Amino acid sequence: MIKIRPAKGYEETREYFLQLGRFIHQFSGVEANLQETLAAFAGVTPETARALFSGIRTSDAIDRIRKIHKSNELPMHAALDASLKQLGIIAITRNMIVHHGTEFDDGIPSHVTNFRTAITISSVQYVPVSTEIIFQMSLDLQSISWHIGISSLRPRMSVQEWQSTFENEPVPQWRYIPPNK
Repeated sequence: MIKIRPAKGYEETREYFLQLGRFIHQFSGVEANLQETLAAFAGVTPETARALFSGIRTSDAIDRIRKIHKSNELPMHAALDASLKQLGIIAITRNMIVHHGTEFDDGIPSHVTNFRTAITISSVQYVPVSTEIIFQMSLDLQSISWHIGISSLRPRMSVQEWQSTFENEPVPQWRYIPPNK
């Protein structure tokens, strides 16, 4: 019987794609939470929210939540603010992975780049990726999902209820730190 040995980096590549699938699944859940939170802060019904916010980009939803807080002079809770910032950072990396694909060195995930589509050399982006980085972003998405989810309750609660329940919610400690930070 002939035994076929997996190519170099096979296990790492396999694990990377398993983690990537998990990450993409989690990201879509966070996007759903983000839309629900945007609808709650906008004060619209679920039906109206679907009409207004269907297909909204993550960065635009984050921007609108911030604008609603500012226009209504609502203080932005520190944990929500931090979660929205981290989600924006993760969304950039996610978009690079989804739209440009991962580059591999000897079967090991290495980086993502927009080199093939960048209009100028100065607009070329390079982002390291690995199984560990994908895992770190997935862990951050769990925390982000929680903080965005509980924030959607705020418009339905009195100030006293909110403060006694969630006001002391700690700001998350992030695992994914992008390379330029």
